[in-house]
Amino acid sequence: MNIFVIPSWYPTQESPVTGRFFKEQAILYANGYKQDNLAISRWGQGEFIIDLMAPLTAIKKLFRFISAKKFENSLAENVAEFYTPAVEIRPRKYAGDLSSILNANISNFQKAQHKYGNIDIVHAHVSFPAGFIAAKIAQTFNIPYVLTEHMGPFPFPFYLENGRLLKRLQIAFLEADRVIAVSNFLKNEMSRYDVITDEVIPDFIDDDFFSSEKRASVTGFVFFALGRIAKEKGIDVLLKAFAIAHTQNPDMVLKIGGIGADMLEMMDVSKRLGIDDNIEWLGELDVLSVKTNLQECDVFITASTYETFGVVVSEALCCGKPIISTMCGGPEDMLEQTNSVLVPIGDASAMAAAMCKIEEEIQNFDSTAIRSKHISEFGKNTVTAKLREVYLSILRDD
Repeated sequence: MNIFVIPSWYPTQESPVTGRFFKEQAILYANGYKQDNLAISRWGQGEFIIDLMAPLTAIKKLFRFISAKKFENSLAENVAEFYTPAVEIRPRKYAGDLSSILNANISNFQKAQHKYGNIDIVHAHVSFPAGFIAAKIAQTFNIPYVLTEHMGPFPFPFYLENGRLLKRLQIAFLEADRVIAVSNFLKNEMSRYDVITDEVIPDFIDDDFFSSEKRASVTGFVFFALGRIAKEKGIDVLLKAFAIAHTQNPDMVLKIGGIGADMLEMMDVSKRLGIDDNIEWLGELDVLSVKTNLQECDVFITASTYETFGVVVSEALCCGKPIISTMCGGPEDMLEQTNSVLVPIGDASAMAAAMCKIEEEIQNFDSTAIRSKHISEFGKNTVTAKLREVYLSILRDD
């Protein structure tokens, strides 16, 4: 089977972490099913957005686009990236001019067919732009496509017009042979906009890489948080909760990974709360550093206000770590009493109480059992088997 993958987000030189799980999942699937070939379509996702409202930045990006070159890059024996640079003209409100991106994807599709033979199925990740592009390619080449939605919050506000999804998103969903949501929470959110979901199939990670090795010797009881440093990720609430909990348990340490627009403000908040000496701001982390920090922490913690799935929560569970999480949607599919403590969104006092409670009762959380149960339900072998069955069922019906 030859699969053409269109990810809406993908790592770039500017943003090496953005959409990394799309790349990782393609490689994991390909490693599990050597008989299948995967072609990943790249056009410089996000690199060459020309915003007419910011002319100086637009000129710089236009020059970079002009100098960009096409290439093909092999990631494994049966998975390759095909890169054709494309420019996107916005304002974003109208979802942009997609002609350049569509042409780039058609070019990548044809190169993939030349390398692997006829493409059997297209798999788009996120309804826009990938889902809309997939609909156009499927129509042009008469092949089926799968659409997996990851967007959160769903939908982004600029993809709404008079309370309804933009026509391009409607087309992406309506013409797909299967629509997949990565969590039950996202499925319910999509239904509010009349999107019918055929399957719930979670994101998956390399559970061999994210392993529950013995915790290294680290001073104090360590909470680790990772994500974009922004208010919607609840970083301000997390800092307030830690300040409360730390007064009761001075051995607590909070490590925060990630960067974002609110980072300087949040660092200032930690200083005002008097907890700066007990917080480590780790900045942007590569995947090896993420694994190391997960293995060295005692508990992973997230105060997010909204998550469609929660890849890093899955990574933490694969490392056998208990979780403190807000009831923010997607992670709740993975969390239960034996592996987590859940708290209301925005409640610093409840989160502080959970931090104190989990430190006192940490011996009640069995790291081996946490990892084993999570992998049985959300591990790469389980999830890729479900995904491949979707592909095969479409081809049987076609």
